[in-house]
Amino acid sequence: MEDIDENGIFWLPGSPEKTFVGHLKFSAEGGASLVALEGFAVPRQSGDAVPRILGQVRNKKVTLLDSGRFAETVYGAGLAYSRYRPQHLFMGQSFIPEDEPSFTTAHARYHNLPQWVNRTGFIFDRHDSLDEITIRYKQPDALTGQFSRGTVYVDFSWRSDGEDLRERRIVEWPSVRVAYPHPTPPHSAKF
Repeated sequence: MEDIDENGIFWLPGSPEKTFVGHLKFSAEGGASLVALEGFAVPRQSGDAVPRILGQVRNKKVTLLDSGRFAETVYGAGLAYSRYRPQHLFMGQSFIPEDEPSFTTAHARYHNLPQWVNRTGFIFDRHDSLDEITIRYKQPDALTGQFSRGTVYVDFSWRSDGEDLRERRIVEWPSVRVAYPHPTPPHSAKF
């Protein structure tokens, strides 16, 4: 999933007419957070978790599940903003409570995953002379393992950027894929 740093319109299920403005951020390293202007539809009690927040960002529907409120800031004009940290973020669909999502596959990317699994496709050949090095790339085979709820795969994807023979960039991004034998709700699809 690509990084997000955008404003959007949000609401709680059952109250689509009570929208509020929010700023949604997501990155693989930092996870997801929503900064919401208070006073509309979001509970104000400290520590409350909001089970589901629906919205629209970048003309795409958004669903945030189990968003814990962890910070509040009050500005001089009396406006209060709260920051929420959702446990799950879904882009492209608004799931209302009656439409509980379930999955047969879940994907995740982790920063420094090649170091965690001690595998990469880059091969460095150093020659005796100090002025020559060869760098090759061979896509690693996927790693597979079974666990109590399904099968885990570590896949290695890559692409090459640039046409210039003097400079070429190869980007590798390993990801974790979990395949479940039966449709699984998000709260059980953790890995």
